[in-house]
Amino acid sequence: MNKSDENAFDSRIAPALIIVTTVISIAASLVSLSSGLYIIFQNLFYIPIILACIFYLRRGLVFSILLSLIYLALLFVFAGFGELENSIVRTFLFIAIASLVTVLAERIKETESRIEEKNQEQDNANKELKKSRDRYHMLFESTVDSIFLHGIDQKNGVFGRFLEVNSSACENLGYTHDELIQLTVVDITADVEKSDEKNLVEILYETGDHIFESSLVKADGTIFPVEINAHLIRNDEKDDFILSVARDITERKKTEDALRKREEQYKVIYDNSPIAIELFDSGGYLVHVNPSCLKLFGVENADSLKGFSLFEDPNIGDEQKKMLAEGNTIRYESEFDFEKVRDLNLYSTSCRGTIWLNVLITPLKTAPDLISGYLVQVQDINDRMIIAGELRRSEEKYRDLADNAPIGILTCDRFGRITYVNSKVPGILGSPSIEKTLEINLMQTDNIIKAGFPDILRDVIMTGAEYPEFEIEYTSVWGKKLYLRLHVSPALNGKTPDGARIIIDYITRRKEIEKAIKESKGQLRTLIQTIPDLVWLKDENGVYLACNPMFERFFGAKESEIKGKTDYDFLAGEQADFFRKKDRQAVEAGKPTVYDEWITFAEDGRRAYIETIKTTMYDSKGNVSGILGIGRDITERKKSEDALKEVTSKLNLLSSITRHDILNQITGAAGYLEMIELDDEIPHESKADKYIKKISGTIDTIKRQITFTGYYKDLGEQTPGWFDVGDLVNKVSNTSSLGEIKHKNNIQNVEIFADPLFEKVIYNLIDNAIKHGNTITKISFYTLETPEELIIVCEDNGVGIPTDAKEKIFRREYYKNSGLGLFLSREILAITGLNIEETGTPGKGARFEIHAPEGKFRIKSS
Repeated sequence: MNKSDENAFDSRIAPALIIVTTVISIAASLVSLSSGLYIIFQNLFYIPIILACIFYLRRGLVFSILLSLIYLALLFVFAGFGELENSIVRTFLFIAIASLVTVLAERIKETESRIEEKNQEQDNANKELKKSRDRYHMLFESTVDSIFLHGIDQKNGVFGRFLEVNSSACENLGYTHDELIQLTVVDITADVEKSDEKNLVEILYETGDHIFESSLVKADGTIFPVEINAHLIRNDEKDDFILSVARDITERKKTEDALRKREEQYKVIYDNSPIAIELFDSGGYLVHVNPSCLKLFGVENADSLKGFSLFEDPNIGDEQKKMLAEGNTIRYESEFDFEKVRDLNLYSTSCRGTIWLNVLITPLKTAPDLISGYLVQVQDINDRMIIAGELRRSEEKYRDLADNAPIGILTCDRFGRITYVNSKVPGILGSPSIEKTLEINLMQTDNIIKAGFPDILRDVIMTGAEYPEFEIEYTSVWGKKLYLRLHVSPALNGKTPDGARIIIDYITRRKEIEKAIKESKGQLRTLIQTIPDLVWLKDENGVYLACNPMFERFFGAKESEIKGKTDYDFLAGEQADFFRKKDRQAVEAGKPTVYDEWITFAEDGRRAYIETIKTTMYDSKGNVSGILGIGRDITERKKSEDALKEVTSKLNLLSSITRHDILNQITGAAGYLEMIELDDEIPHESKADKYIKKISGTIDTIKRQITFTGYYKDLGEQTPGWFDVGDLVNKVSNTSSLGEIKHKNNIQNVEIFADPLFEKVIYNLIDNAIKHGNTITKISFYTLETPEELIIVCEDNGVGIPTDAKEKIFRREYYKNSGLGLFLSREILAITGLNIEETGTPGKGARFEIHAPEGKFRIKSS
């Protein structure tokens, strides 16, 4: 029957046997107990107990314990306390036998398992023989220990000659391989006897392995100590042999000698130690003290302390005494009261008052639960406690500073566990509280590992090196993406780092700004490189610093060839002088300057009309650092403007001739009407008379409109420019018929981008106030500035504009009431994106507002 069959048999039969025997045992017990028999039936319990332990080992042991308790319960129920003592003894006997059977069964199973493993190993041994030989040879020859393979003289029971030795053995003993192979163990061993050999051989046959110390003799006679690990190798087919590995233990022997000397030194240290040392016996009674102890407690000699009980010392608490009695080491710091010693007359002492002591009491054990005495070590820490109090107050002061610092501060131990964080850290990390922050491990948290911080932290703790400021990108465990600037320094325990201090500066906002600036620079660079305008940058001396591809075409060279050079390296002297002159003018103006010029592109010879804007660049201190130039090709616009001017000129000429002819005809028609009016044949106030007057009025209106159009024939013809508003207001006011009307101009240093006819707009505003203000006595001009625009205000104190007419006055068809002035004023302003509206209060005066958006006005420096 093989192993699997046995297991199958056990799994089928064992439970049945155990159940049957258990039932029989309990049934027999019930019958016996009910009959008053308390002795014989209990032997039946051995059967299920032994079976359970054999088949189920430790589970069977648990079952046996339960069955034993059942036995105990049955006996107690039927016999009461009379048989309790015997039943308890029997129960323990059941459990002991069950434990013994379990142990034996386990060992049998282990032995079977080992045998099976040995068989398996034997089966595999032949397959691995060649590999084993190779490995053996490599190990045999590569080790620094001496290896000897020698036979056994079976007849005399002693070591035989060497069968093989490794190269280390030859080297360590000073023999060649051929020389050493001819020797025996006795030849190289110092002072070995035949009886020693036989004893060692016997031990090997008993145990299979044996480790012992001996001394070997080199070829030159030098003797050195070794530790020999001998292993018996049995060979069923041939003689047995021994494999011995000898390790030189010269250094170890020196160490042992040093240890013996150190023990002697310890005695000297004990007697001269500044730490008070006391030895108590197992009962807690004083046995011995060192001189420092006598000095510390003010005792003249040790005899006066004999009989002092450790467990009667009033300066040791009851809980501490209990721990000592249980074999636990205790350590505490407390005030020692000499007055208690005096009051209780424990021993004679010259000391008074109290002192602070650091006490370490260690139970001395000869076995795990057997205390043989107590070692007490006492240090006077009175000075230290005074310093500690000062230090504590200092720490509280600096902790308050750290807690309220504007930056994050934290400390950790050498394992990455956070030991302190100030109130700033949770806010930086997005943590809900300091407590949650303290749960983070700086070396084991995935997010921190991804940021690479644990490597830096380990390096700081291991080497004690300080990591000055560095930056990391990190997403906290609460999902907050952060940019942090860190400073990591070691936290020293003496001179040894046992943690780290970390200063955290929140720089996320700065990084976001830097990123935005970088992206903006990239976008700006792309824009500059791709726009069709010429863009270049010079320093204050006219040396090119950068340019875009369009400018490269102008010079016919790459940016790398242009940088570091001036206009004189690429242009004729006259044109280069012109460019430098414009550079200086831009610097002197302190504002963007605009001029037009014809240039020729060196790349293809193409001529282009360029509108150039040059702007002075300044450094952070306000000093000129360079000139930025932007040139836009307006050749087509220039051609269109020239063509438009020519057409406009011709139209103006035609308009002027036509206007002159119409006025001549109107003048003739007016003359005829005047003659008709003088004719007495037409009755006064007749229909004919009324029609003639209407015709006369219409002719006057036509004449006035024709005349007005002559004033605005140049509308939109000229290029818009910048005009000083205050100067124009003063100019127009000085030429207007104000009479008794007071004029106030509060506009200074304000320029507006408008059509050259902007002066007519100012004129119309003043003229409109004079003609239609009626009760007007004052006209005021001033400006209002908002984030989006500049408002130029013209205000009077006349009758104002009716509410329903505020928008109508700017319409062409309303001219019969106000003329075409306000209509054309709005048109003039609209050319450059300006607007006008009336916002006054009827009856209190008119208020006209000209709105100039951002970019259409500028404030001059005073």
